[in-house]
Amino acid sequence: MRVARGLARIKAFFSFAVGEGWVAKSPVGRLGPPKGNGPTTMPLSATEMRMMVMAAKSASPRDLAFMLLMRYSGLTIQDAATVGRDKLAGTLLTLRWGKSGELVQVNPPDPVVAASEGLPAEGRHYFWTGKSAPVTAAKHPRRRLLAVAANAKVENFPQPPLARHVRR
Repeated sequence: MRVARGLARIKAFFSFAVGEGWVAKSPVGRLGPPKGNGPTTMPLSATEMRMMVMAAKSASPRDLAFMLLMRYSGLTIQDAATVGRDKLAGTLLTLRWGKSGELVQVNPPDPVVAASEGLPAEGRHYFWTGKSAPVTAAKHPRRRLLAVAANAKVENFPQPPLARHVRR
């Protein structure tokens, strides 16, 4: 992905250079996108997800609530980490995605609501103090998910954002 972005920037620069008359022809104009021959990261199987939930249960209520929220909401790790207590009204979770600002409304199942509401009220958010940047707030839950995956003995645990996807 980084190579594709870099190539797009180089193409944009040379397009600008041609437009300004600095060069007659773009040397990268005919280059195609890079081939994506890296390994494909697969989402968790249903069995692996059950193992993760069991490991999160034995770790802490906060880990379990976060794992269930990620699993059933489809939120990014940063959005899940920074979700406010005022965003969950009954069984409706309403917030805006951090990166795009799009409105998201999810009806999480009862276990997610119960696990989240069961957490001690330590501020305006379930998993974040609100004192750091949202990007920083996602670092701790990401490390916790990796630790839960290690305890669950889930081999080749994907990047935590894929923890919200489960193969059926």
